[in-house]
Amino acid sequence: MISGFFHLVNVTNTGAAFGSFRNNNTFFIVISSIALLIVVVFLLRRRSRDVWRDVSLALLLAGILGNLTDRLLYGHVIDFLLIDPHIPYAHPWPAFNVADSCISIAVVCFIIHSFRSKEASRSPEIL
Repeated sequence: MISGFFHLVNVTNTGAAFGSFRNNNTFFIVISSIALLIVVVFLLRRRSRDVWRDVSLALLLAGILGNLTDRLLYGHVIDFLLIDPHIPYAHPWPAFNVADSCISIAVVCFIIHSFRSKEASRSPEIL
């Protein structure tokens, strides 16, 4: 714990990000299961080595599995990390967990990958 900035808490979340769509656990189990299958297919069908893509998919898979496990075992996701950056509209930031962090980092990696892919396709190859 870092006083005034970071705290360990125990928050249950029956919804999605920021507690939206509460009390829809069955819906989120179905969506997570479908997403899990899609990510596994993408990981298994890789055509060429692409580190950004593979890391992004692995992080996404970890996040989906983490939250899906909570939903199946407890009927809700357990959020336990609370950050208070002391800025407007984020005071404090909603509690989250490691699975949420994996999903967020995966999204950032996908965005970086998409920009890198466009740059690589535009620049001519030097032999």
